[in-house]
Amino acid sequence: MCSMNDAPKMESSRQDRATSISDACLDELGRLESEVIEVGKKYKWWHDLYEGLHYAMGVPATIFAAVAGVTAFAQHVPHWVVGGLAASAAALVAVQTFVRPDNKARFNRQQQLSLEAT
Repeated sequence: MCSMNDAPKMESSRQDRATSISDACLDELGRLESEVIEVGKKYKWWHDLYEGLHYAMGVPATIFAAVAGVTAFAQHVPHWVVGGLAASAAALVAVQTFVRPDNKARFNRQQQLSLEAT
């Protein structure tokens, strides 16, 4: 049985448990916050990679296609040069269409922003 002398001890025990639980929750929230920040950094890294890949394939493809189109009308340029440029442009565009780095960059940017907002 409990006596009146045990009441302060029980109250103190409850407060200690509440403080312990509160501290554990704060520690877990801190850990989760750190994890969210790390995930956000990873999304930014992937966004930057895919955005760079998008331009690394798109700009040369555009230049190759333009040069191939212009040189196709020149009489003194060998046909294999024109064909090589056109094939290179087509290959870069095909890879870009398949990989879709622009969509992946946009997705990773959205994920990063949503994590930063929380």
